[in-house]
Amino acid sequence: MAVSVEITLFGGLHIEKNGQPVRGFVSSKAPALLAYLAVMGHPCRREALAGLLWGEMSEKRARSNLRQALASLRKRLGEGLLSVTRETVAWRAAAPAAVDVLRFSRCVQTPDSLDALQEAAALYRGDFLEGFSLRSAPAFEEWLLARRARYREQALYTLHTLAEHYLRQRAFARVLDFAARALALDPWREEAYRQLMLAMAYNGQWSAALKQYRACREVLQRELGVPPSAATAALYERIRAARGRRIAVPSPPGAVLGREREAAFIRDWVVSTGAPLLTITGPGGCGKTHLALHVLAQEGRFFLEGAWFVPLEAASADASLAAAIGQAMRFPFSGGQPPEKQLLAHLRTGERLFVLDNMEHILGEDTLSFVAALLHSAPQVKIVCTSRERLGLRREQVLPLGGLPCPQAEDDPERILRTPAAQLFLQCARRSQPTFEIRGQETALARLCRLLGGLPLALELAAAWTPALSVADIARRITRDADFLSAGWRDAPARHRSLRAVFEHSWRLLAPEEQAVYARLSVFRGGFTLPAAQQVAQAAPETLASLARRSLLRCEGERYALHPLLRRFAAEKLAGQREAACRHAHYFGAWLHRWEPVLLGGEVSKALRRIRPELDNLRLAWATALRQRDTRIINEMADSVMQIFDLSGMYREALEMAHQAVLALAGCVDASRRGHGIALGRAYGLRAAFGFRVGEYLQAREDSNRALKTLSPFRPHIAYGHALVYKGAASYGLGELEQAVACWREAVQAYREAGSAWGECAALSNLAEVMVSLEDGRAAEAYAAQGRALAQRMGNAELAGVNCQILAVAALQSGNLPQAASLAAQAVTLHRQVQHQAHIANALAIRARVAVAQEDAPTMLACMREALDILRRLGNPLYLEGRLMELAQFAQVLRLPEVARMALTEILESDLFADRDALRRDARALLAALPSGKPG
Repeated sequence: MAVSVEITLFGGLHIEKNGQPVRGFVSSKAPALLAYLAVMGHPCRREALAGLLWGEMSEKRARSNLRQALASLRKRLGEGLLSVTRETVAWRAAAPAAVDVLRFSRCVQTPDSLDALQEAAALYRGDFLEGFSLRSAPAFEEWLLARRARYREQALYTLHTLAEHYLRQRAFARVLDFAARALALDPWREEAYRQLMLAMAYNGQWSAALKQYRACREVLQRELGVPPSAATAALYERIRAARGRRIAVPSPPGAVLGREREAAFIRDWVVSTGAPLLTITGPGGCGKTHLALHVLAQEGRFFLEGAWFVPLEAASADASLAAAIGQAMRFPFSGGQPPEKQLLAHLRTGERLFVLDNMEHILGEDTLSFVAALLHSAPQVKIVCTSRERLGLRREQVLPLGGLPCPQAEDDPERILRTPAAQLFLQCARRSQPTFEIRGQETALARLCRLLGGLPLALELAAAWTPALSVADIARRITRDADFLSAGWRDAPARHRSLRAVFEHSWRLLAPEEQAVYARLSVFRGGFTLPAAQQVAQAAPETLASLARRSLLRCEGERYALHPLLRRFAAEKLAGQREAACRHAHYFGAWLHRWEPVLLGGEVSKALRRIRPELDNLRLAWATALRQRDTRIINEMADSVMQIFDLSGMYREALEMAHQAVLALAGCVDASRRGHGIALGRAYGLRAAFGFRVGEYLQAREDSNRALKTLSPFRPHIAYGHALVYKGAASYGLGELEQAVACWREAVQAYREAGSAWGECAALSNLAEVMVSLEDGRAAEAYAAQGRALAQRMGNAELAGVNCQILAVAALQSGNLPQAASLAAQAVTLHRQVQHQAHIANALAIRARVAVAQEDAPTMLACMREALDILRRLGNPLYLEGRLMELAQFAQVLRLPEVARMALTEILESDLFADRDALRRDARALLAALPSGKPG
């Protein structure tokens, strides 16, 4: 129900209806009755209301006046506000009215909501029914005074809470506003004076803060004859003592590039009432000290008793933290008591901030005990530590730092230069060479940033070489020798003059067993899980936890990772490289083989989610198996490698992996032995599979023939079915459709003999697709239906999607457009589940073809643009040429000549199609047939 009446009770009594003031009530007691009923909220008996407002009259006259007042309210405001019976009168809960007091009461009942408290403060524009009085109704006056006092106290609490909140948030103008409003309500309220004094002092307004104390003292003396409380006087003395002090920040930090989120987190931590200890952890060179100095520079002034930077780099392991803090504070220790006891007594009161830099140097039991005691005895002290390992105390908040965000390989130059790692490199390079220009070197810079893992110190060391070397040369030098990253800075700690020094410092802090495990962990690439670390590196969970605490490992969920530069240094420490590499390859070969039934079965998405994080380890295991000609590992991995790289669209990389396998095995293993022969046959088959994917059809056919010849003695075997599929694919790419049909029919039988439902389904899908090309709709539907039924029994979304898109084409050819659109949409959805990029693109193209038949140009364009973007990334010329020609044809049908022109121009200008004479001839013919000019 819309609000039509607005009743204001704070700061006086004001009633409006439909935006107009309401007056002319039978007496002032009528609106008083309305206010009482609204505030009380519950049904009130008539005799009680009559006594409240007309208690000096007889009961009969009082009841008569009550009836007149109710009639006046109904006449002026309508029937919807009150519920009136013979016995009671009540304010309707759903009354179409806004009452400020009711909103205020709801707001103050949620003190944890900042928005609610701010609304309550805004609503309280003065005392409840300020200036309103009914002297002839003493019972009502008594109720009014009690309510007025109650709401005033709630308003004061609200204003106090808001001022405290904004005091912590450093929003001093808001503090001054809310505290001043509190003093306007209660001029003797010392809490409000203290809030004003703190806000002014924190804001550097020392004289104004001291003046507020004097104003407080004068008011209290004049009005009450008392001095300020001890708390207010103590705050005055603290501010007077702190007046004019400065925070000394060694080498003031610049901007926190790429650390804005961390800086905001620290600011929130400083103003919070939670953990008083924050430890910034991370490997050497990640910028811990820089961030801590930023905290000191930005937040130190908000601690009245002071803020100090305490360097611990030069301290010995048994050094006294209390002595180091005392030295930074210039605290006058006496000879009577231990320094720890003296310092704890001094720090017991007052708010202070300490930045303890490089705490890992003195992390002993005595140090940790002193920190714990300090936090316990000095509740207003905040401590920021920088350390390569966390302190492990109960009240500690940990902020881990890693490298800065780096550019991705596919980023354009502008995006590369916007990343924090690139910005830091440029900033440092221009310190060495003010005229340094990066234009034309963006791709090399992106590679360098990734090579250095975004580590700030590494970026700074690398940037120091820009006067002498190009960015690409710097990256090449680092790849050959990480010791290249060193500098002769005289004002930097010795451990920060080279990355080698950073690593060696951390290495020396490790126990011998931790050193051995860390060196063995260097065999991993791209991270690892606990089970992998246990089997490959013989690492106990406790050791991994210790290395993570020391910032030598990053723990991200279930995975651990080494910074790429630290991994390189650790690898130099590894004795028995071959043994560790063998364990790594055997572990990941067996691990991937266990996922093969899932990859080739019904939960492809689940398998890919687990496998993709291990791709770098799988690449390394494959390379190790080839180097050692370990055919067992190759056979364990081959089918899964085929599926993973195909689903991920990484055709060129997979082709190179297959090529290296052929080089490693052909002529070097005994192909007559089962394991060796199958491995070699699989290598040829993989090269054929991905040769087809990139358009090398003749080589793919040759490789598939070699695979069939090598694998023939070991039939039935799934790899033999694969080879037949690849040969059929190569024939299809060469336009030999009948040969493709023969290969795929034979493949169906070979897979059945080998017991591979996945292979049989894939071969059936291929047969269905070629029958579409041969315009044999009945055969296409039959094969696709068989394949779809088999895929659904397996729960394989990829193959189900392939068969859905073939059935969509068959439905389109038969003129059933709704069914074609539905099947094409299902295919897109299924392929998106698996994230098979090429299949997504092909299904989108089929959906676009249906849209053309439906004369739906926007859908066609959206589908084709996404499909082409995918295929351009994949570099699949067969699919890309087909989709570009389709787009040109679709655009012609829908009278979009400029769209057709762009598609045909891409075919004619792209290097991918330079040797495709027939394709280019067709494209030129279509282009010549296009009308000139743009569509209207």
